[in-house]
Amino acid sequence: MLRHCLISAWRTLARTPFQAALSVLGLAAGLGVAILCALIVRGEYSYDRFLQSYDDTYLCLSALLPSGQPAVYDTRSSSELAATLRLRMPQIGQATRLLEDTVELRDGDSSFSERIYWADPNALQVLRLPMSSGNRALALSRPDSIVLTRGVARQIFGTQDAVGRYLQLDRTHRVRVTAVLDDLPAHRTELDSAVFVAGVSAYSKLTELDAAQTAATSGHRGAARSGFSIHVLTYVTLQAGASLDSVQAQMPALMNALWPRRPPGLGVSVVAVRVDRLHLFPGLNPGVQSRAKLVSLIGILVLLVACINFVNLCASQASRRCLEVGIRRISGATRSMLMLQFLGEAALYLLAAAALAVAFVELSVPAVNAFLDTVAEFDYRHDPRLLASVMAASLFLAVTTGLYPAWILASLRPVRALRGLFTHSVAADAVRQLLIAVQFAVLCALLIAAGVLYQQRDYATRDALRTQTAQMLMIRSPCRAALLVELRRLPGVRGAACSARSLLDGQQFTNLALKSGDNLAIDVVPVENGLLELYGIQPLAGSFALRSEPAGAHALTEAPISSSAPLPAVPRLVINQLAMHRLGFASAAAAIGQPLQAPLFGPGRAATGEIIGVAPDFSLNIVAKQLKPTLYVAAPSLDQLISARLDPAAQPQTLAQLPGLWAATGGSGRLDWFFVNQYFREQYDKVQREDELLGVFSAITLLLACLGLFALAAAIVARRTAEIGVRKAMGADDAQIFRLLLWQFGRPVLYGSLIAWPVTGWLMLRWLRGFAYHVDLQAWLFPLTTLLALSIACAAVWSHALRLARAPPVTALRYE
Repeated sequence: MLRHCLISAWRTLARTPFQAALSVLGLAAGLGVAILCALIVRGEYSYDRFLQSYDDTYLCLSALLPSGQPAVYDTRSSSELAATLRLRMPQIGQATRLLEDTVELRDGDSSFSERIYWADPNALQVLRLPMSSGNRALALSRPDSIVLTRGVARQIFGTQDAVGRYLQLDRTHRVRVTAVLDDLPAHRTELDSAVFVAGVSAYSKLTELDAAQTAATSGHRGAARSGFSIHVLTYVTLQAGASLDSVQAQMPALMNALWPRRPPGLGVSVVAVRVDRLHLFPGLNPGVQSRAKLVSLIGILVLLVACINFVNLCASQASRRCLEVGIRRISGATRSMLMLQFLGEAALYLLAAAALAVAFVELSVPAVNAFLDTVAEFDYRHDPRLLASVMAASLFLAVTTGLYPAWILASLRPVRALRGLFTHSVAADAVRQLLIAVQFAVLCALLIAAGVLYQQRDYATRDALRTQTAQMLMIRSPCRAALLVELRRLPGVRGAACSARSLLDGQQFTNLALKSGDNLAIDVVPVENGLLELYGIQPLAGSFALRSEPAGAHALTEAPISSSAPLPAVPRLVINQLAMHRLGFASAAAAIGQPLQAPLFGPGRAATGEIIGVAPDFSLNIVAKQLKPTLYVAAPSLDQLISARLDPAAQPQTLAQLPGLWAATGGSGRLDWFFVNQYFREQYDKVQREDELLGVFSAITLLLACLGLFALAAAIVARRTAEIGVRKAMGADDAQIFRLLLWQFGRPVLYGSLIAWPVTGWLMLRWLRGFAYHVDLQAWLFPLTTLLALSIACAAVWSHALRLARAPPVTALRYE
């Protein structure tokens, strides 16, 4: 049977090499795209699975639950949490802590700056990282222990056989290598390094943190308790048979005990997330699951278009195989035998396409990973299940796509088949029209989605920011007077001002008690005078003078920094427009001068402030997140961000002077700076890549649709040759013949685009609502895609229709 299938498939290919090649190449393209998409999604779901006990290891996330706002999650937690969990929750098996730091490791005259984790003694028993050499249980038990990775060991010692060798840590402490771990793979979530230093040493940051926490708890810091200050990564395992739900239910009460004094209306909790699900956790990476769904949908749609092409091309060949079917039927072949033969041919086509698809994927995976910043792998040599899955999927597609053409051919009556009489039923024509409509519905949907994604990305990175971010430099640094004064003196600096980190991340907030008795969670952004003006923000009412400054001083010139200016007796507050509405003020002018009860942070702060200005709604991440009520305040010290606007003509010279200025004003370590526009590009990098990915796959779908429709048009035009001859003999002119053929293909394309309009429009509206500011769904996109699809259909059948319409009637009448 296999021999007959091979011979039959080869003869079919030899008779119609063009259409056979299109069938195989179209399937190969569709399969290749589908496999790539599956590998990308598989990579997104494979994070942290290199840990030997990933299915029983959890990271405790700190969760702040402000009233009326989404929860705010942080991967770090309180240094007390691990001990508290061990004492109060019998369901917890083990708990361990990691505290990130950067140290200098020295071997002789060679020194290396390494990111490390100060770790509890049981860290490697909880996080079962693959180990190359050493004892997992004892590796971090001694105070002078350090654990390296193979790559770090080779970098320092020139060999990975480093157990027992010594290093100098920060030039003052001698540590001994007790174990060597395998290098971390790319698909990891929280671990930036696998270099661990014993946290039980007297000089470790964990020891210092525990001592500070003990002092705070025993009253050395007064009545305030800082138990919820977050510094460490806390990993836990559960006892055998323990339920995560029961553990999670006890977390709010546990955190209330750890942090009894907190602002009203602010809830706290801990969420234990299994390590292999951290990458997909919406609170940490809100767009990952949607991107995975998008990539999955694209792969399915492209494969669907390729399969429709294959079905249409196979079904269109039925009239050419009538004689073959008739001879086989009178020779004794049954319908089931014929169906098996034609299904076998389809399987051979699919296997050939799968071989081409595998080669394409193997060559494309590195480029796709670099382009999309993904961790897709196609190592079928070490994971034979991948290749088996591809083969199984190919055979499944062979059955599903070959079943309809096989049924058509096997159902031919022997007498009519021998006479070459093949009648296309109304049902068969309806199925073909439906398949073409579905194919072009997919194409129109992808084109509309690509257009909307491009418009939103362009809007997000240019128009929706509502700030002047061009040439805006941001420096992560304590706002020291000497640094800021010298920075403002640089000729290429037009202005500079300080702010807290919450200007970028919005993770500092408080709760305001409203007259209604409710609490309003509001972001708090400590800023210096002149910072809002530096970003081009002008008050809707009032002013932005949060501090009292000397006459003539201005933050954009060489004025003393605002942290040195006196704080007013009554704190001055600036609110944004959304906060104005939430607080119940009818207008910006009505809010000016009104008192506001705010539990502001910092020494010397009063509980009641005065609103002196209302700012327009703006944020440096408003398009990615929902805009929130915001309160701008002055703070005694601003130690996190410096914003500076540069002169574009002098930008290279200014950037070249920054390292020297940093060192001259007492800065230590590396100067950490970035452009705000660069920050925006990084924020929207994923959106841009989604847009580009969708554009690439839309182009592939477009190509498949064109090639499939071109081959199908050739077969159908050939089948209607005699009909066209009769029409021309009866007086039809070339234009009428041409319109007849174009309408046959244009009608399902039009129907398909009309199907795509409401479905794609609804999906795009839902996607756009996920942004705080977004473009409107443009109505002209829909008819434009339909026009493009119709143009493709016309181009695909143009040459066939033109050739047949211009042929003499006698040639068409003698065709059969």
